[in-house]
Amino acid sequence: MLRIALYSNDSQFLAQAPRKIAAHLQDASKEVCRFRGFPLFQTTLFEPGESGFDLSLVDLRDDPARNMEFVRELTRESWQPVMVLAPGPEYAMAAYDADVMAYLVEPFDGARAASLLLRHFSRELLPQENSFSFKTPTGTQVLAGESILFVEYRNHRMLVHTAAPKPLITSVSRIPFGESAAQLLEDRRFVRTHAGYLVNLLHVSQLRRSSLLLDNGACIPVSRGRSREVKDRFQSLFQSPPLPPLS
Repeated sequence: MLRIALYSNDSQFLAQAPRKIAAHLQDASKEVCRFRGFPLFQTTLFEPGESGFDLSLVDLRDDPARNMEFVRELTRESWQPVMVLAPGPEYAMAAYDADVMAYLVEPFDGARAASLLLRHFSRELLPQENSFSFKTPTGTQVLAGESILFVEYRNHRMLVHTAAPKPLITSVSRIPFGESAAQLLEDRRFVRTHAGYLVNLLHVSQLRRSSLLLDNGACIPVSRGRSREVKDRFQSLFQSPPLPPLS
């Protein structure tokens, strides 16, 4: 369970933000976040790094300059990530300079906040379904689903890419790629993007018109016929607002 500290002088925000975020985490495991609200005028009483929270969400709106000092103190003294609610783009950029995890611009958007939490804390918030077995020339290899970045199909073999320098290469099989990869495609984290590729959506950092950029820098093609499915699966997994057209 994630422990999230909310810092704001807006009592309505402190009361409503947890409900708005929780409403968009409905597909994650039950009661995955526990929130505690603090008025910002009491921040001088807190010791950064000793709160026991996994994330702090700081509302900058009533006194952005002063509240940014508190954000800087949190990011400087505490190991925990910080997200801010900014009154406008200029303070959002100032927050990035303070090394925050992410920013929100008012009005507060619970769906976007939940999406950012899911992306950053996917292992804690999303059920990690399944490990997968692959037949290789040296025997059967088992990989945890979260460790798989993407799979490509070449010369009747699957190349399973992880963070390791070299992919795991399966034995030659005359079974079509879709059947060979069926165990992966039953897991909602994976989607087939092209005739010869499937991707773990948890590792996607950017959607483009005809490709996906992964967090390790790999660029994976998306065929025109599969682009709608890829976009819909991504949106469904992260419970985010509708995405703009791929570009």
